[in-house]
Amino acid sequence: MRKNHLLALTFVFGVFLLLNPPLLAQSTGVVVAPQDVPDLREWRDFDHGYVYTTSSQERNTKLTLSKDYNGESTMKTGTFNVEQGVKKIRLSIQGSVKSGNINLEVYLPGKKELKKLSMDDSADIQWSQSIDIKEGDNKYYGAWTYVINAQNAKGYYSLSLSTY
Repeated sequence: MRKNHLLALTFVFGVFLLLNPPLLAQSTGVVVAPQDVPDLREWRDFDHGYVYTTSSQERNTKLTLSKDYNGESTMKTGTFNVEQGVKKIRLSIQGSVKSGNINLEVYLPGKKELKKLSMDDSADIQWSQSIDIKEGDNKYYGAWTYVINAQNAKGYYSLSLSTY
């Protein structure tokens, strides 16, 4: 009986030490290094130019574009195809500008404007929209167009288009 109590006490003490790293360090000399959570905004500070990522699983696709600007002015246009049978589209735009401006435009097939967004130093931007495509609603299928226009921009943007 006494052996069981001693075993249980040892077990509880061991768990307590594992759950309390400062006490573990005092008793054993083992120090657990703190793990800082990185600030994701710092990860974009390297010069990566344009980043394009795509993925495909059955009818799922995703296009992500992002760019850091350091005073440049540029205009880029591209397309993104939404295939027949897609049931949902998700768009998101985010960015932050210290000076100048970055304008993003997204157009449906047939060049109908879906979204125009202008970013400047007045606020950081995070915008998203989901579109559920109803049966027979074909206006979303085909080549979408995006336009990115930066004027003396110091900052970054990220544009993501996903289909499901």
